[in-house]
Amino acid sequence: TVTVEMITNFAYTGASQTFNVPMSGTYKIELWGASGLRTAKNAAYVAGNIYLEANQVLYIYTGQASNDVPKGSATVTPATFNGGGSGGYGASGSAYQSGHAGGGATDVRLVNGNWSNAESLRSRIMVAGGGGGYHYDINIEAVKAGGLTGYNGVKGGSSDSVNSQTSVSTKISGNAFGIGASGANTGSSNYCNGHGGGGGGYYGGPGGTGGHGSNCYLDGGGGGSSFISGHTGSVSVASQSSNTPKIGCTTGTTNNACSIHYSGYKFTNTVMIDGAGYSWTNVKGAKTQMPNPSGGYYELGKGHAGHGYARITLIGK
Repeated sequence: TVTVEMITNFAYTGASQTFNVPMSGTYKIELWGASGLRTAKNAAYVAGNIYLEANQVLYIYTGQASNDVPKGSATVTPATFNGGGSGGYGASGSAYQSGHAGGGATDVRLVNGNWSNAESLRSRIMVAGGGGGYHYDINIEAVKAGGLTGYNGVKGGSSDSVNSQTSVSTKISGNAFGIGASGANTGSSNYCNGHGGGGGGYYGGPGGTGGHGSNCYLDGGGGGSSFISGHTGSVSVASQSSNTPKIGCTTGTTNNACSIHYSGYKFTNTVMIDGAGYSWTNVKGAKTQMPNPSGGYYELGKGHAGHGYARITLIGK
């Protein structure tokens, strides 16, 4: 084996990007999801090695982080590129605000198209989940992207308490395949906060519901889940024409065959670190420092901040 160094980086552009494999060899692919606010450290990281033939084409979708939302905003915070759900609108001309959108996922696909195209979403062979939307005034890192399983959103006014969500995002369930849910709008008094959107992911996270008390606290959306073909514990969809998971496979399975994408493309030496800094095998493990695409590592217990990012490195031929 000849060790070489050929690195291609993919920053957020708001569109799919193309990677034309320059030569046959083993490549390391690293993905960072987008955070629910540009300064939040709550998005996931995935990595793995894969053998690719020359002239193979991969499509890279890097997620968009949510913009800050000023107080007194009475508009919906737009959904972000690659699956982050929109933030609900809040009261106008007051101390209240709209919720942040969730961060978009970052992924690798075999089929190009609009980010929400069903066939394109099913062609994903690796996904790093995006963080849920919340707000810097409360706890911007509480709504974290997931590994095999996402995290619940949080209830405003009580950091990290479980929000009133319908479900967390997992390998086989969540708001929707690839799409985070929208956060709820302000309450019936119309003088309260809006709520955060769910993060994008293999399955998107649920949106903040505001289903408690006066509905004035800003509830955070849940993060999206991550996926790697070849990572034991993951569950792939069964075919290019259906979102149905492989038969007999459940999240956290020890059967590696459940994780293999229908295309046959699969990774080895996989790494999955969620937005709270926990590493995952087929179960949630210990806290592990996440690589920072700018160099070095994030502090222990933190995920990626800002827009999504991808890096492909030729490591052998």
